[in-house]
Amino acid sequence: MVWRESAIGFADALKALKNSMTEPGHVFWPLDRTFAEIDEDIRVRIAGHHQIADGLLLDLAIRSSGRLATFDRRFELLLPENSVNRTAIEILDRGYFEHIGSGLNGNGAGQARA
Repeated sequence: MVWRESAIGFADALKALKNSMTEPGHVFWPLDRTFAEIDEDIRVRIAGHHQIADGLLLDLAIRSSGRLATFDRRFELLLPENSVNRTAIEILDRGYFEHIGSGLNGNGAGQARA
């Protein structure tokens, strides 16, 4: 079993996503490109299959002139350090949970993962 203090569980992440979707200005962006069509700066930095969805989502945010909100700082590795597109990544912290007014799992503790 691995314990990550900063991790949140799937149920909490889903609740945060559902709350975010009710925010004014939320827009659904259809995924309309294949992996081969995403920005080369992103594509060449994908180290394995587990990052394909991350790369597609980041590319979608950039092309849509939007921002990808995530708790995962590893998204920053998908762009060069000097890329103007880094502004498309918004790293959320625990304070985000206070913004959506839920407390999520009740005590802010991490989740155990097997």
